[in-house]
Parts: sequence; C-alpha cells; structure tokens
Amino acid sequence: MVFVSRSRWFGWLPLAALVAALVLLPERAAYGQESRSLKERFLTEAPKAWEEYRPFAARLSGTITTQSTLTELNTGKVVPNTRVKIECKQKEGHRLFAIEPLEGPTLDPMVLAANPRYAFRLKRPKDKTDWLLSHLDLKVLDGTTVDLEAMPLPERIHQSVAQHFEAYSIPLSTRIREPSFKVLRATAVTQDGREFVRIDFDNGDPMPQKNRAYDGLKSGSLLFDPDHSWCLVESEIAAKHPAHDGSGLWILFPHKTTYKYREGTGGFPILTRTVTQRKAVEKKSPGMEYIYEFDLRESPEPEEEEFTLTAYGLPEPVGMSVPRRSRAWLWFGLAGVAALGVGFLFRWVVRRRTTVQSAASQAPVLK
Repeated sequence: MVFVSRSRWFGWLPLAALVAALVLLPERAAYGQESRSLKERFLTEAPKAWEEYRPFAARLSGTITTQSTLTELNTGKVVPNTRVKIECKQKEGHRLFAIEPLEGPTLDPMVLAANPRYAFRLKRPKDKTDWLLSHLDLKVLDGTTVDLEAMPLPERIHQSVAQHFEAYSIPLSTRIREPSFKVLRATAVTQDGREFVRIDFDNGDPMPQKNRAYDGLKSGSLLFDPDHSWCLVESEIAAKHPAHDGSGLWILFPHKTTYKYREGTGGFPILTRTVTQRKAVEKKSPGMEYIYEFDLRESPEPEEEEFTLTAYGLPEPVGMSVPRRSRAWLWFGLAGVAALGVGFLFRWVVRRRTTVQSAASQAPVLK
C-alpha cells in the first residue's frame, strides 16, 4: 500500500510542480511588498521610539563594568587588557560620570559632575586616596567644559547607558538622518519565538573629509526589537580604518555586538550586558573583545549632595553651602506612624465599646 501511494504521488508531480510555481510566484511578490512595508515601518516608528526612550534613560543611575581582552593573530592567545568601572548618577539638573580603572594601563580615576550651581572635574593620582580639583566652572553648567571631549554630561551618560540605541558609537537617531546612510533591506526574523527586524545598510565610503570627524562605519546589518523601543539586539558591521603597519592601506575591520536587556517601567529596555568582538585582520592589530556588565536602576533617585564637591571631601566654592538632604522620607514616615497610631486607637475604642455592650447585656435586670 505504501508503494502504491508513493507511485500515485510521483504521477502527480508534474501537476504539483505547475501548481507550486503558480502559487509561489505571487508569494515572492508579497514578500517583497512585506519587506518594503517593514522598511517604511522602521523608518517611521523607530525614530519616534528612540526619542521616547531618552527621557527614560535620563532617569537611570548605576554602575557599568567593562572588560577587554586581546587575541593575538598568529597564536590565537587571549590576553587580558583592561578592566574599568564606570559610575553614572542622574537627577533632574544633576549629572555625574565617574571612571575608576581596576586593571590595565588606563587613566587615573576621574569624576565629571554638574549641578545647578557649578560643574567640576576631579582627578585622583594612582595609589592616592584624596581627590584633586582640576577644573571648576560656575557659568557653563552642562558639563562641556569639564568633559575631556567637550561633550555635555547628559549626552555622555546617555551614550553609556543606552548603547543599544547606537551604531558604532553614534546615536541611531543621528545615523538614520545622515545622507550617506542607506537602508538596503528590511527583513522579518524570528528567534526563540520573538519577532525582530533586520536592517541591512550601506554607509557609503567613509573616507576622511574636511571639517568632519572621521566615522569609519562602512556597512552591515542591525537586528532590532520593535516591541522594546526598536532597540538593538545584535549588530554586525564593517568599519574602515587605516592599517597599523604604515602602508597607507585602508582595511575593513568586522565587529559583532550582542545586547542583553531587561524590561523597566513602561516596557522600556534596560541594558544588562553587551559583548563586542572585533576580528584580527592584521598582525599589528590583534582581535579584541569588550564585555560590558550593567547594573542600572530607575530608583531611588540620588541625593543632591552626591553631585557636590563635599561628597568627595572638598570644600564648596566660596559663598556656597551644601544642599540639604530631602526630608520627604521623614514626613512620609511620620505620617505613616500617625496613621498607624490612629488605626490602633480606633480598633481599641471599637473593642472596648463591644466589651462594654456585651457586659451590659449579660448583667441581671432588677425588677
């Protein structure tokens, strides 16, 4: 019976092939239309979602631990390189960004901070415990004058806590508006039961140009999660940079990054881990791996005092005092205690009244 059944199916093969051809051709066209609609959806929805994420990211504080290793091209040996701890604190009108090297040849510990009254930069020499004030600004309060690259502190911290909204260190909201950035394809991708969108792109020829910082991003693909603010899940890119041997040649360096995150308030994604791998493509440029571990929180909000010189054992600028800690917690605590006391008092009165009424009902009646 099995062989008879198989012979019947083989007899129908030519007709089945014809039907399949007629059916599959429209499906290909539909897939092309779906791809174009995905592209339009990405270009319409993603920029809005990225902008909506910024106010949420401005409420995140916590620590980021980075670790990098080198992979030798000839031997494949993995060598530890650096380990750094970054601390970010944010409160409305207040920003703090601190760097503490843990291993490897890096900069001295440094603190960049700004509050509504002044901005400052601190340094601490290695093997020392006291902080030194290296810059103080009473006028420019966004942190640009204390940042070594003249970047506003809000942007500096945003780039640190929102790496899943960047492509090669440039915010996606900026990338997508650049004339050289072209979306080639948009494809639906399913992984572990979740729906993602892969965007293949080209960024032209990123050669150095006059009056413009060199970028290097050449091409690649970006995997997005449309259910979580269109954040990145994975990126595979090629960056073009000059060879390290002095030959004058330009080489494409492949990079791959994966992003892990958890849900915060409103479903916004909060980074927990990123891993970036760069392959070794020349002898003088070993492969590298960067691992970022994030411990970010939405609350409790830092106190104003944490953004001052006093927090680091230094005096406040002349004529300025240390902000007093908020006592809202104290008043809420007292209100809670008072409410609890009223509750106990009410319960005692009710129980006493019930006891008195019960005793009166059981007392003998004199006639």
